[in-house]
Amino acid sequence: MYLIGLGATIFLIQALLVGVTAPAMLSAALITTLTFIVFLKTRKSTSHLYQQSLQSLALRLLPKLRQQVVTSSEFSYQAVIQLSTKVESMRNIASHIKQVDADPCNEIQQYRDQMEQLYKDILVVLQFGDRLHQQQEGLKEGLSMVEEALNDIEQLGWDEVTLLEELELIEQTTKVEPGRSPEDEGSVTFF
Repeated sequence: MYLIGLGATIFLIQALLVGVTAPAMLSAALITTLTFIVFLKTRKSTSHLYQQSLQSLALRLLPKLRQQVVTSSEFSYQAVIQLSTKVESMRNIASHIKQVDADPCNEIQQYRDQMEQLYKDILVVLQFGDRLHQQQEGLKEGLSMVEEALNDIEQLGWDEVTLLEELELIEQTTKVEPGRSPEDEGSVTFF
């Protein structure tokens, strides 16, 4: 349909300028065919860019981001459970201290030491929660990069290697080793 309309337009312009002749008709057909071929190649090239980017997105980038979300979610859940356990232990120790009457001996000091240790443990878990927040910020940054790359695909093309390098850099800055727990992150430095 485009070919017929384009050919008719070119033929009419040439007919008005040079008249209706066999060479004019032949040149109009040649111009129309070449223009249509360029149009098809441009369309195919853009289609190939989208196909390549979608395959890369579906097979490599989104699974990587999904895995980071899963890891972050698992550690977050673990931190909340451990924080809840620490708070419950702290409540139990506080109730023991209240039950100890007038015996200011060793037992009260022992409970106070346990509460101090629980307090430090809670701070470590909270510090671990901050690490999880950093991971989630990295995920948001990674998703923004992928979205920007998809939006600029026609101008810049699809560069999977650069995107993967950027995602690796984000992952390395927020990485938590598999099988680690909040206690493995170390102690809190008090100022």
